[in-house]
Amino acid sequence: MKTMPAVLAILLLACSSAEADEAADSSCVSAAVSRLPATPGGTITKSLVSYPARIVGVPEDGFARKVEIDVHSEVRDAVYIFICRNEPGKESVLRLIGIW
Repeated sequence: MKTMPAVLAILLLACSSAEADEAADSSCVSAAVSRLPATPGGTITKSLVSYPARIVGVPEDGFARKVEIDVHSEVRDAVYIFICRNEPGKESVLRLIGIW
């Protein structure tokens, strides 16, 4: 019974961390969608947020996320890939790194 308060505290911290990650992910997806080019008849079919792969020689960045947006249109299908850096208290910084 003595460990119950410690377990509850750990669960509370884990839940609040997950909510913060969800908010950051949502912010990155919104920023990426706003940067997509206007395509007639274009619809977003999928969005995926993940942590980017570790790059040798670059310090690990806990704020960076890779955002992939799949867009379908009559003309073509494309996947736009962005790196989003979303630090607490700052605006999201977005960089397009590829279109497939």
